[in-house]
Amino acid sequence: MTSSALFGITCSQTAYYFRMYPDDHRFLKGLVAMRLILEGGQAAFLVQATYYVYIMCKMPEKMSSALNVP
Repeated sequence: MTSSALFGITCSQTAYYFRMYPDDHRFLKGLVAMRLILEGGQAAFLVQATYYVYIMCKMPEKMSSALNVP
């Protein structure tokens, strides 16, 4: 939960950076954009792992076989 909130703050800071510093070098802008992309990927993997641990691992055996879950 905390990680998702921090990711939201990162998105806000990135938007603020691009609005306030439009004249920065392309390389620096690329680094900031890459950081946002990588953190977005990390957030997606975290959500998927959380879903797997808390939903799929706790699912009753009958239900998981009906859904063809390995």
